Amino acid sequence: MFSKLIRLGKDPELATTKTGKQVLRIIGAYDIGYGDSKRTQWIECALWGDRGAKVAQYMTKGTQIVVNLDDLESDAYEGKNGIGSKLKGRVVSFEFAGSKDSEQVAQQTTQAYHKQGQQQAQQAAPAGSDDFDDDIPF
Repeated sequence: MFSKLIRLGKDPELATTKTGKQVLRIIGAYDIGYGDSKRTQWIECALWGDRGAKVAQYMTKGTQIVVNLDDLESDAYEGKNGIGSKLKGRVVSFEFAGSKDSEQVAQQTTQAYHKQGQQQAQQAAPAGSDDFDDDIPF
């Protein structure tokens, strides 16, 4: 698992796959090194499912987020300064960082995630699961 504070280099792009799944493509950056040797490392993050669609409007260029990524890989790209490399990964979780506005957004999205998780758990509950005895001592 890779965790890093990144700043968004541009507004994210929301797309839908042929199978109907939504994916939010986030391009971010963080600095490596200090002083004259400081350089920018670019990272492309994919946030799959409804979560991406719900938070896309809050993620704009310059927004800072802490991302937790999985399935990390390196990828080459051609940019203004020649060939470079970027990291790519799948977002496991993220958290807004920075201003008070982002804290309010974080609270709203956290509440939405919990509500969504509860709904999914209720839908996934096996039939007859409500029939348990409430007097079980554990």
